[in-house]
Amino acid sequence: MRYDLTQIVLVNESRAEERAGDVSLFIGMKMAASSLEAVDVRNNEYRAYCLDGSRLKLTEDGLHVSIELTNGERNEQLIRSLLEQAAAFVIAAHSKRGNRHKFHSVDLPKLSIDELVDIVGVKKW
Repeated sequence: MRYDLTQIVLVNESRAEERAGDVSLFIGMKMAASSLEAVDVRNNEYRAYCLDGSRLKLTEDGLHVSIELTNGERNEQLIRSLLEQAAAFVIAAHSKRGNRHKFHSVDLPKLSIDELVDIVGVKKW
């Protein structure tokens, strides 16, 4: 399935920026913000990015989470690395369930960002 990649927000639930924790993809900042817990934002549990590598600032008011674009540098390699790690987790989960054929001989470094997003999946709620 194809998405407007400029609208997708990647949220990595990990204290280490470069290590994929629970990686989730959302259609838009509003959807991502409504899915995050304020207490976890306060505890610095999440990192959020646009797929172009732009860092997103997460804030909370005790109850609600807000997300806004920052003016920092883009880190496209970080986004690619997080997507590849998340895709590898998805493929491993399918293998454990006996669905190896679905991702037979996938070479993650050769896939486009679009293809990695398809493997990881975008949350629609």
